[in-house]
Amino acid sequence: MWTVTALISDPVKVTHALQKLYALGIEPTAVRVIVKDPDAVRALARRGAGDRTPMVVTGGLLGLLLGGAVGWMLGGSANPLQGIASGAVSGPGPTALVGLAVGLILGLLVGWLIGTIGQRRYVESCAADVAAGDRLLAVQVAAERWRDIESLLASYGGRRIRAFPS
Repeated sequence: MWTVTALISDPVKVTHALQKLYALGIEPTAVRVIVKDPDAVRALARRGAGDRTPMVVTGGLLGLLLGGAVGWMLGGSANPLQGIASGAVSGPGPTALVGLAVGLILGLLVGWLIGTIGQRRYVESCAADVAAGDRLLAVQVAAERWRDIESLLASYGGRRIRAFPS
């Protein structure tokens, strides 16, 4: 089972979306509409905010690449053609390895930080929108139907649509 969530501002569109969901065979017990309850939205949005792992991995790889490049440049000779001309080509030595290590660590930390801040901003913005009068529509569906439900909610003005395993 998957849960698909969307914020919808217009209560008439929420009603029409519910009617369409029921017409498609979604059970009423599988649908939840949250109105003026920011705490319930926070609990649900935390589950749908996404995983930080992709951000951490991306940050780590980018840091590894940049750190390695900087270490390679700093550890190499001032004249990169000098080694080629003399016939003795050697690597930049330990400076490149230090650059790789520092870049990896900094990249992992920055990726984790960006992922954490992104999650918190998503959760709090959803809670603020519901407190201001929007409705959060949450639908539990079979795994093979979540894309169809996302499209349906988007057609009724859904924003910040997320799908995640229940």
